[in-house]
Amino acid sequence: MTMDEKTKEALESSIKHWEQLSTVDNEQDIVLGARACALCKMFLLNVAEEENDCLECPLYLKTNKVHCDFHTYNSAYNAYTLLPNGSTDFTEFHKAANEMLELLKSLREE
Repeated sequence: MTMDEKTKEALESSIKHWEQLSTVDNEQDIVLGARACALCKMFLLNVAEEENDCLECPLYLKTNKVHCDFHTYNSAYNAYTLLPNGSTDFTEFHKAANEMLELLKSLREE
């Protein structure tokens, strides 16, 4: 998959975001969703025509799922929503965030 420079920058920004999430130690520092993702901002939130959403996103091209509706992202989201209020045990969230991070890294061009 060939990416233009803007897409590469968005991918690297998304990787950095998930690197931070993979080591977070405060629930308030966990931000998920389209507004927190540089790729979503580029391919989903900037699209005027609804039928085109996500279709050029590298994650969509890899997973064939729009709106990141695939196991890796859902695992991270579910681990976050299952955190007890004030929790200090982020083990499951870190594991899921690392899986998402590895998926994003796999999208880098070699």
